[in-house]
Amino acid sequence: MQSAGAIERRLIFQNLANGVPPERVAQAFHRSSVKELMDDFRYVANKIKGYMFARTMPFIPFETPAEAKRHRLQLFDILKKLNLDVVPLYSKFEVASLEDFL
Repeated sequence: MQSAGAIERRLIFQNLANGVPPERVAQAFHRSSVKELMDDFRYVANKIKGYMFARTMPFIPFETPAEAKRHRLQLFDILKKLNLDVVPLYSKFEVASLEDFL
């Protein structure tokens, strides 16, 4: 059973990835600012990226709700498998370009 906070984070991520305006989501989930809402979005995004990394899955680059919207079906599938009550193992992911290695 997941906590109310974990369920709320999951719903926030899903709403933003489905294209609901951040101001509307912040109001619905009683967040004082869009920044606070985006912190929840980034937390869930890091959990998804950590899951992909730990299982050597192909990386899906997404940093914003608009980018998450493009890949939402794959992201929602991973999101179902996550326990959002546990602190993420990996906290920062960056995509390197080929020039970084040359």
